[in-house]
Amino acid sequence: MADTQNTAAKPKGASQADAASKKDTLGRAVTDAREQASLAARRTVEAIEANPLPAVVGGLAVGVIAGALLPRAQQERQLLAPVGRKLASTTKDAVAAAKDSGRAELGALGLTRDSASQHGSQVAQNVLRAVIAASTAALAASKAANPPAEGSKG
Repeated sequence: MADTQNTAAKPKGASQADAASKKDTLGRAVTDAREQASLAARRTVEAIEANPLPAVVGGLAVGVIAGALLPRAQQERQLLAPVGRKLASTTKDAVAAAKDSGRAELGALGLTRDSASQHGSQVAQNVLRAVIAASTAALAASKAANPPAEGSKG
């Protein structure tokens, strides 16, 4: 009850002065908070500009986590399923072409497990040729499955 008596005893001008003082204090606090936020934003930008790789990695991590947590929409599944199937098919075709080409190249060179131990010095060169032929075949199969769009390079 003593509080209400003190408040009642204060003149009206004193309570207005208290309110103005509180308003000024609040205004300064808001201004300080804005300045601190602005300073933090500037420091963040400077840090990212100085070393952008952690920001990129962090952004990717946040994106992966968000993507994993968000449910997939039916429309998203319908739109992306053909892309996934085409990618899997192209990859499977490229691997098969590389495997077939590699085996054919090794066979043409007469490389078998037995001959490899007999022809030790030529094995590395012949295997290198086979790897080059296999990777060329895989690249060709991939390009055949995905021809470049008109106006694009490659």
